[in-house]
Amino acid sequence: MVDRNGKITNALLEYLSPMTASQNHELGRFLLKDSSFEVGQDVKSNLRIAWMNLINHPNKTVSDFAKDLILYAYYSKYDQNTPGSFFDIVPQQYRKQYDDALKRAMTVLNGDGTIQDRISQLFGDLNGIDGIMDIMYRNYWYDDNVVTAYNYHDDEFDESKNIDIFDINRNSGVETVMGWYNDNESGAQFPGMVITSKTSLPYFKLRKNNSVFLYKRVGVVNRQNKDVKKANGSPINVYVCTPKAGHKEKNNIQFEFYADKYTDSIFSKNMLPKQFGEDVLKEMLQKRINSYNNSDSKYILTLEWDQIPESRMSDNMSAYIQVQPDDVYFNGE
Repeated sequence: MVDRNGKITNALLEYLSPMTASQNHELGRFLLKDSSFEVGQDVKSNLRIAWMNLINHPNKTVSDFAKDLILYAYYSKYDQNTPGSFFDIVPQQYRKQYDDALKRAMTVLNGDGTIQDRISQLFGDLNGIDGIMDIMYRNYWYDDNVVTAYNYHDDEFDESKNIDIFDINRNSGVETVMGWYNDNESGAQFPGMVITSKTSLPYFKLRKNNSVFLYKRVGVVNRQNKDVKKANGSPINVYVCTPKAGHKEKNNIQFEFYADKYTDSIFSKNMLPKQFGEDVLKEMLQKRINSYNNSDSKYILTLEWDQIPESRMSDNMSAYIQVQPDDVYFNGE
């Protein structure tokens, strides 16, 4: 791999330049000597041969490293056609499973049945289109074209609006919030839950300075007149702060396209306070609803909440962390 002068002789190792994680660059990665757009087929063929030489190297450490590079090449860019991608130069025999999967996908998608049926056949573990979209929203949280951004305004989430949180004006936009997290990076307080008629999108995000918090619609609050047992207005959407996926550092992005839409992120920055677990937030909201229903209000409220997956429970230490008591509080608690 190196000559007597210590110069690298393997073409692949010469092509890749490792950049280790640092305070300024939190994500370690490989940079390419030349953009993949600028490398011709002859050079790519030589790089594949050099890769196979490493895989077949008698030293197990070298061989294992070369095989690990295959996983890195895939999971770092997911075979996207970008300047920093090099999955296209993976030796063919090690791409076979991936290429066969693509062929199968094309066959299924061009087959019989509805598009929903065909996608479910391909991605059954992801709950069809909804599961795929969940993964896309969690990974592309930074893209305003994918996840709608609402700029953070302190007065928009004024706690004074929560004095009688369900006796609300349905044209006011954001109705109420519950739970607050003091985000040190932005100096702002982000809510754990937003109950709103302002939007019915499956996801939205709140942003202030460099901080972005992602919110997912998990249920609705219904309101009925006590006397006539008739619905009063449309259901109000319930959103909870939910863990993001992937990591974005300037123009460098690491995605996490897992097979299960609820798989926890490996990046600690995506973890949330355990008080933002869906079980905690649901219990808090249900208590407020029960209290409201026992009052003299002319309305009866009911809560509909999607089934909470285990990974979104507050005791999941891979998604939620214990923070300082002063950093999280609940309205009226």
